[in-house]
Amino acid sequence: MLDAEGKPPRRKTGLVMKILGLTALLAVVPTIATIYVVNTLVDESVRADGVLRGALGGFVADDGEALAAELGERVAIGIADDVEPSYDEPADAAAIVQRRAIVSPRLPEVAAGVSISVVPLAWHGSSGDQEGALIDLAVSVDVAQIDSVMGDAGRDAGSSRTCWRYAVRAPDPDDIADYDEVDCPGDLSPAQPSPTPLPSLGVEESDEVRQVLDELPDGAGPEDAEAALRAVFPGVDVVRAERAADELVAAVGVTQARDCIVAVRPDGGHTWRFTAFDKVLVEPGELGCTPSLYTVPVSTH
Repeated sequence: MLDAEGKPPRRKTGLVMKILGLTALLAVVPTIATIYVVNTLVDESVRADGVLRGALGGFVADDGEALAAELGERVAIGIADDVEPSYDEPADAAAIVQRRAIVSPRLPEVAAGVSISVVPLAWHGSSGDQEGALIDLAVSVDVAQIDSVMGDAGRDAGSSRTCWRYAVRAPDPDDIADYDEVDCPGDLSPAQPSPTPLPSLGVEESDEVRQVLDELPDGAGPEDAEAALRAVFPGVDVVRAERAADELVAAVGVTQARDCIVAVRPDGGHTWRFTAFDKVLVEPGELGCTPSLYTVPVSTH
């Protein structure tokens, strides 16, 4: 069939093909967009968690074993920092375990499904000893499994059991206890510390200090007073004496209990107790229990 000019009419194949192509493109665009979004989520997951475990939809699960091991070491370091006093305060190992290591150990902030426990295993000695107070602790970390969901990484289950030996010394210039990882025993049942009770200095002890000094001869030196007082008070950690003109001044104290008796024995007179000092001065890091509380009075106001 010819048109008005005597030519065969054009076929509309090109237009049809364009329409079909546009339709196909429109159908593909959502798929491309979906793949882009999924890939973006996967990329974010990779950046957040490290290793991709599959192609699309294979989100990363945290390594529970590695997480547990890391948390266990962080707990061990925190305990080493907590148990080491920054001042001269000798204490027996059992007291350190009970009052510092296990009562409220410094634990890292963790997400849900993570449990941490610190168990005392053994101890001996005192932080005033040359080798220090030796303490063995077990640190256990359990990490629960968390299933992955779209757009959020999951987590594998894992656990860590490590044992640590601490050497606590007072004082220590770096303010952190020495610690080493040791082999765990077969039985990790907690031992129960029974710290040695702290001696206390009350009215009776004050009378004993005065009696000891009264029995010394006039003109007795600080060494005589310290030797006599140590014989009567073997459990205290502070016994100091000094002479100030015609007076012998002695201080007897228990650092941890913040107890301090300062007594003054004038030559030819009777011993009396000096109490006119601010009790904050005997706190750790302050002046301490010393005859200077009387001989060189300090005002805290």
